[in-house]
Amino acid sequence: MPGQAARLRGGTGEPAGNPRTRGIGPLRKLPGECSSNPDRKAGASELWRSRKIRGIRAGESVHNRMTTFSKKLARSFRGSIAQLCVGLDPDLHKIPNDLRNAKRPIFEFNKRVVDSAKNHCKIFKPQAAFYHAVGAEDELADTIRYIREEVPDSFVILDAKRGDVGHTSKMYALEAFDRYGADAVTVNPFLGLDCIEPFIEREDRGAIILCKTSNPGSGFLQDMHVDGNMLFEKVAAEAEELWQDKQNVMLVVGATFPREMSLTRKAAPSVPFLVPGIGSQNGSLASSIRNGRSSVSPNSLIISASRSIIYSGGGTPDGIEEAARRLSGEIAGYEAG
Repeated sequence: MPGQAARLRGGTGEPAGNPRTRGIGPLRKLPGECSSNPDRKAGASELWRSRKIRGIRAGESVHNRMTTFSKKLARSFRGSIAQLCVGLDPDLHKIPNDLRNAKRPIFEFNKRVVDSAKNHCKIFKPQAAFYHAVGAEDELADTIRYIREEVPDSFVILDAKRGDVGHTSKMYALEAFDRYGADAVTVNPFLGLDCIEPFIEREDRGAIILCKTSNPGSGFLQDMHVDGNMLFEKVAAEAEELWQDKQNVMLVVGATFPREMSLTRKAAPSVPFLVPGIGSQNGSLASSIRNGRSSVSPNSLIISASRSIIYSGGGTPDGIEEAARRLSGEIAGYEAG
């Protein structure tokens, strides 16, 4: 019997674009209405009008406009099998003292992280909860815009773990792709793959599906046996079907479970993995690259690290740069080995 992925063919016919052009009331503030540089004084209507005329979504560059998801991902990998991803999880209690009293401390800290890490990393992953919890949605939007401006061939993942019925998922897709301009968003498959469809309708955007996560309690559901396999293996197999059809899905597979990563790779030989659990969670980088690399896909693994990089050296530019340089070098070393 074909899996759910085999039944997800084509989109819903919903037009893409800004919510304001689709009869939806305005969001709190669209990122096209504010610049990542607060010194720029262009009016909001002028900024949005220019973007609308050019047909470019908020937070998006001309270079990204007509590029498929898989091609954008390949550019950020720069010919390697594995690439570093820096998570942008700004905690106001941990932001360095010299930025804590800034007018926009989260944005200023994120700028520091991006500037310090950009020579070693093209992929950034803001965690939505750290912005929504303190009303910093505009700083999230401006952070993504800043990455676009400062990091050529960047790839931005919105880590939001969305999962809801189809019509609600459409709104979450609008949030991730139109409001914030992310390339991909993490999603929860618990409600079924039809609820993931809104995130993979556009060929230039994609979904990163939770599969075998890095937290200690993940086995409660993910390791349950279904039709002779564990549930995470079934999710992986469905993702492989989607990848073969659309090439705009990935899987979240934690570094803290090396055996399960190997099984996931067998079930999904082509699908790129987002690998959390390196750094503060003490997952093994060596085993992740060994068990997670694909023999059929050149872009196998995005190795994600957040706290171990952004707060390194107390969150100083030198501390962040050194942590990113070191982990990026280790990834390259294990990949070559």
